[in-house]
Amino acid sequence: MDLCPAKRNPAGHISISFDNADAPRLTDEFMAQLAKEYMEGMGIKDTQYLIVRHLETEHPHFHIVYNRVDMSGKAVDERNNFRRSDRVVKAIKDKYGLTYSPLKQKYEDRIPIIKERISQAIYGCKSWDEFSRRLACAGIEVKFHDDHNTGKHIGVKFTDGDITVNGSKIDRAFTYRRLNNLFEFNRRQGQQQSDYAPTRPKVTVEYTPTQKSSLVEDVIEATVGAIGNLFTLGPGFDRRNRDFKTPSRKKKPDVNANQEESEYVKAI
Repeated sequence: MDLCPAKRNPAGHISISFDNADAPRLTDEFMAQLAKEYMEGMGIKDTQYLIVRHLETEHPHFHIVYNRVDMSGKAVDERNNFRRSDRVVKAIKDKYGLTYSPLKQKYEDRIPIIKERISQAIYGCKSWDEFSRRLACAGIEVKFHDDHNTGKHIGVKFTDGDITVNGSKIDRAFTYRRLNNLFEFNRRQGQQQSDYAPTRPKVTVEYTPTQKSSLVEDVIEATVGAIGNLFTLGPGFDRRNRDFKTPSRKKKPDVNANQEESEYVKAI
């Protein structure tokens, strides 16, 4: 009986690894205690879970497989699982004095940088090819995880040549499905803007060059025009008209002036 049909995948999976320096302390009982405290810290309670320790790898680690539907038929709260997991693991390591792995520190240092570059690259992207080219310029390579049966992409991860990390562990917005939906949305938006873009009328401009006179020609034309105006005779004058006379006026002597002059001489 399916108590929560909305859950497509009813089982959750968690893997936690430790540094080799802590291997002598990591007995089965101690690891089981760590797993129990981890689940309590994550708030995954009142549900079934299984703890499995693996010994075939270099680093000690265990897996937890849990039922995503609790005993009352409600879905387990898995919001912000990755951030919560980091806080819980750190708290457990500090409590028991466990070693912080250099690789873990490298991940913590590099992931914020990769996240920032991904956030910049997805702006306005319309395809995975465009997205991959942008990230390649930023030194990040995009890799895909394919389904074994269909061969279709179902997951994405990113590498800077130093670390490789799944998109979902960087941010939930960077899963393959969500990025694919974003690119599809941007592609449709661009198509709609292209379809409804107003058409601009075509304007033809004809230009007919005119011959411009040289500077010398302009100076000559201006000079000749000025001289011609200077010597243009006024209207009504005709040298052949002998009857034309200019009236003469005799200036009357200034009596006062002569009187003043006489008086001046006398005074001397």
